[in-house]
Amino acid sequence: MSIRLSKEKICSFVGDVLPVSLVGEGIDRYTEVKWSVTGDAALIRTFERDGRHTERCGALVTLVREGSATVCAEYQGKKYTLEATARARKSFDGSKEINYYIGDMHHHTSMDHNPDSFAEHKKDLIEDYTAAVFADRDLDFGVISDHAGVTNDHDFFRGFELADEGAGTVLFAGAESEVTYTEVDRLGVLHRLSGEIVTINSAGYSDSRSFSEFERDMAPSPRAIGIFAHPHVVGFSTNGIWNFNFMRNNTPRMLEIMRGMEMGNGADRKENLLHEYAYSQALDAGFRLSTTCGSDSHGSNWGIDLMPGKTVIMANEPTREAFVDALVNNRFYATESGNIKLKYTVNGMLAPCDLSDADTYTFKVDIDYFTECESTRPILVEVIFDYGKPVCIENINSDSFVLTVRSDSARYFYLRLIDSEGRKTWSPPVFTSRAYDKYAERKLDEIDLSRAVCYADGKEAPALIDRNPMESWYGEAPEARIVIDLGEKRSVSALGYYPHIILRGKDKGPDWTTSMESAGLVSEYKILVSACGEEYTEVRSGRIQALGSESILDFKRVEARYVCFEVLSTVGKSSHLEKYKDSAVRIANLSLFS
Repeated sequence: MSIRLSKEKICSFVGDVLPVSLVGEGIDRYTEVKWSVTGDAALIRTFERDGRHTERCGALVTLVREGSATVCAEYQGKKYTLEATARARKSFDGSKEINYYIGDMHHHTSMDHNPDSFAEHKKDLIEDYTAAVFADRDLDFGVISDHAGVTNDHDFFRGFELADEGAGTVLFAGAESEVTYTEVDRLGVLHRLSGEIVTINSAGYSDSRSFSEFERDMAPSPRAIGIFAHPHVVGFSTNGIWNFNFMRNNTPRMLEIMRGMEMGNGADRKENLLHEYAYSQALDAGFRLSTTCGSDSHGSNWGIDLMPGKTVIMANEPTREAFVDALVNNRFYATESGNIKLKYTVNGMLAPCDLSDADTYTFKVDIDYFTECESTRPILVEVIFDYGKPVCIENINSDSFVLTVRSDSARYFYLRLIDSEGRKTWSPPVFTSRAYDKYAERKLDEIDLSRAVCYADGKEAPALIDRNPMESWYGEAPEARIVIDLGEKRSVSALGYYPHIILRGKDKGPDWTTSMESAGLVSEYKILVSACGEEYTEVRSGRIQALGSESILDFKRVEARYVCFEVLSTVGKSSHLEKYKDSAVRIANLSLFS
């Protein structure tokens, strides 16, 4: 067979990323191949020596704008070319039938976490994964998301080649890009303020030390799609919970790239209790995200039965182009039972959508199922809006129903459906045009509490105000009433809630799990103040969102001697899961500011 390019022509949509390689008998993969492109419709990414592999014969072509370009590979003095044509991406047609496609948005091809041995392909090959997914055909789509710190250029490119060869299942080649940086907070605790992002439709992957570096790595891919992976996972190398700092990292490019938030990760892991808190926080920061489920399987075991939770994509047809369009436009959602087909309109518009601002919103909801299973039928629906608050909670006994909610301030809504076993389905969101929160450095003076007295449920609790977050206060129930007596009237304008720090991997006995400790974090709260200790006035209430860092809960400045932090529910009690409903509250530290 003579030497040639694997493709003679490329014709696809703007934003698509496609592999091309020089093939034929006698090719020396270590001989230099000079890749080039003429024309402004395409960019080309070459893969040189990365220290573990040499991939000189392959390149990724990214279609960046409508038009044409010529890709050229020069090998041993001879040139081989292909013509690339880019057209506009086909858009979803709401007048046609909406189809529901089910898949897994987070797969790893190996259990190996060592870059050198991973590159040697000793076990759990990427070929094993793709063969298993294509042979099974029960999943409509999957995502290759090996860790950026483990994979290499050869295997990243090979994922594109194998995905391109499949049939029956749409496979996205990608990576679990990593953004890793740390900060010491104001109480001296080192936190990992970053995380991992499943990236697809990108010609590269990122193992970076800042979000600006991540943006740089995604720059050659105009339609890169990112999904925040397990956003509130308990940290490995540092204390506490990962925190993406959505308010600080909502740059225009990050808002464009990021499309999803992982709500389910594995069968029953501790972070499943916490992800939705990060989801609402990101929406409040202006991210336009829907939700995903992913098994996060690390090799040897893949497929539809790996875990019940699934991502559902709403599209007209099962093609990569249709799925990319769906992901870009939030037409997907996570369902923990893996069995919910969800369609809804708001004020007559099919969700997801942008709504005209109003003070009344009418939701028409229709539910269907992939298979008949009574236990997966939702029995409760909550309409969630700003700051993760429910604006409406209704019991349901029908698969079609109408809800009306009133709000003159909502910036977004989404539905949370809950079945009899506590499994949740989160709808795609809808947005109004109201402005999202802007990040601002708070300039608050901490009040010295060294002479204050703190009472928790009537008992003295000095650990709550000792400024030592490594020693937590443990309550006895999912609710608590904590009162700080300042000894005299002071000007007060904010309360700082520091979440209980969970040290992952610490030996606490055979029955200890991080999920049980996570369940004790504060969810719903009220803050009340009093001058005399008898009559209290509420100054703020809501739902804690930033479980990975201290929450500064500010309110209009008041003169008060007593400040009450009333815990209405823990994360466990709010989860609707039986085994967590009695989880007692745990708090690392409380502070007051003027």
